[in-house]
Amino acid sequence: MGIGPQVAEIIIREHLFKPLPQRLVTIGRPYVALGLEQALAIFARCGCEPKSTTITFDDYSIESRQRTEADGLSISDKTFFGMLGVDEVVAVDISDYEGAEIITDLNRPIPEELIGTAECIFGSSTLDNVFDPAQYLRNISAMLTTNGRLIEADVWANRYRPYVLVSPAWLFDYFVVNRFQRCRLFMIEYSNGSHLYELRVWHNPKQQVTWGLIDNFEIDQNVPVTEVVIAERSRDSSWHVSPVQDVYRSQDQLDRYNENLMRILENQHPVIHLPDRGVRPLGLQGAGPGHNYGWIGTFAEPPAG
Repeated sequence: MGIGPQVAEIIIREHLFKPLPQRLVTIGRPYVALGLEQALAIFARCGCEPKSTTITFDDYSIESRQRTEADGLSISDKTFFGMLGVDEVVAVDISDYEGAEIITDLNRPIPEELIGTAECIFGSSTLDNVFDPAQYLRNISAMLTTNGRLIEADVWANRYRPYVLVSPAWLFDYFVVNRFQRCRLFMIEYSNGSHLYELRVWHNPKQQVTWGLIDNFEIDQNVPVTEVVIAERSRDSSWHVSPVQDVYRSQDQLDRYNENLMRILENQHPVIHLPDRGVRPLGLQGAGPGHNYGWIGTFAEPPAG
């Protein structure tokens, strides 16, 4: 999947809230589906002045090899992140077929020397392409430093040959029970435009055992959807705790979940605002995706070229 215009905009807006570090780790070598002029247009729309960096183009990813001359050249991941002030981009992968610097199998516990080594990790369509998604999520969380961030973008529909699909609640609950200080989850639905939703979870002091908390994002499976999560570790975060789904939690599990949820809610940061372009999603079933998903708006159409 890589970094398309919409995911690029979310990354840029997160950078404006909290700048990316000078060293960034990617899981796999992400394909950036943007030419240089397209990238500059998105930076301008977000009000972000790109940093001076060496401009290189992608000639190593599988996706870049499938582009035609008419598609034009795509900037490299190092160029995109370099425009955000990142000096070093290091890729982790199961093999070096796309030039990864660190080779390890994220289906297995990572080597101890990788624990606590990354201030920021970007994972692009990796969680939906591994056999053991829970181990993958534990591994990349373990790689984060205190206050380190994960930005993970994956598919949430039976498009683009996913190996596995994980629900928004599955992701969000993991970061809650492992005491992350921040977690933000977006859904991008592509039908008659690119529509942005954000997961919204509220603390309910009257919450009781067997009550549900987070709806699933119900869509027409023929419509592509991208799931993007941004999560930030704290000093006392863990990575080994497994959540219990909301309706099956004991009272003790429910109390501890709500205690951790309150911390995340207290560390909210500015909501993304997109203009109302007079376009509404077409691909949603029934009355909509569920009450936990607030529609933010529609992304501007990416510039041609």
